Amino acid sequence: MNKLTVCITEPLTVPLPGAQLVVFSDLGNYLSTPDLKKMLGAAVRYAKKHQIYLVPGRFVVQEKLCLCLIGPDGQVLGGQSAVHLNLNYRGQFTRSEELSLIETPFGKIALMVDVDINYPQMVCRAAELGAGLIISSQYIQLYDFHNGRVDQAAVNAAQSGGVHVVAVTNAGSAVVGPMGNYLAAFAEALPISAALELSLPSGKEYQRERCRELLCHHSQLMGGFADV
Repeated sequence: MNKLTVCITEPLTVPLPGAQLVVFSDLGNYLSTPDLKKMLGAAVRYAKKHQIYLVPGRFVVQEKLCLCLIGPDGQVLGGQSAVHLNLNYRGQFTRSEELSLIETPFGKIALMVDVDINYPQMVCRAAELGAGLIISSQYIQLYDFHNGRVDQAAVNAAQSGGVHVVAVTNAGSAVVGPMGNYLAAFAEALPISAALELSLPSGKEYQRERCRELLCHHSQLMGGFADV
């Protein structure tokens, strides 16, 4: 069993004591390419200073909306670009065609960008690949915001995939266990933290088999992730 303490906080603020993985909650929608070097430099220094794993805010590279994971040594361990885009971004960014997991000492982590967390086939694909944790970072326009859009999306994802979910948005965040139980309830005020036990709960293999069935069904209907 791998134990992991996650902290969600505003960018570059001191993490809560005991935090091993920090996720920044940005108020803006994303950082454009001209700001990327400065942001990544600050994020690398932050990770090294506090000796933590870090998922900084959303950023754009080569017309793709992205997230990345930085290790305690300041190295970028992996990244993911959005497979799905909300209507505001369509025509502005290009979509990724695949989901990749990142290997860590705590197990495999899936990064989900913006609206990807809302697609069950994405969550099921992450579970099928062996993810124990999904980290989602999303920007929600305030006129389109309600609490359920964040916490229910996280609960649904956790239950459908049998995984832990860290759901971060500009308007609030939550951490949910694999059975849909809140480890840190939805909150607008930061920082918040939660202790995760990244093991396979009973029934996980059944859930993954169900995910495989759902993936097959969605693939037949939709023709794959990028076409949804």
